[in-house]
Amino acid sequence: YGIPQSTIRRILRFEKFHPYHITLTQQLQAEDFNRRLQFCNWARNQYRTDSSFFTHVLFTDKATFNNRRGLKRHCYYYY
Repeated sequence: YGIPQSTIRRILRFEKFHPYHITLTQQLQAEDFNRRLQFCNWARNQYRTDSSFFTHVLFTDKATFNNRRGLKRHCYYYY
């Protein structure tokens, strides 16, 4: 969108948002697939109700997956 990172950081600090660095400590369980599927269905229904739904969600995850090494986290912060 052409907004400098420094501006974004200043706004987040002004609004008292602080980064949270997640540490993964659990393995996926058998029931996780159904929970993720439920979430995806919920998110899809939110989008169907309001097509601008995802414009109000801040995605900052830069993790990547592959079939040899699993999860590779680059910048895994939530505000």
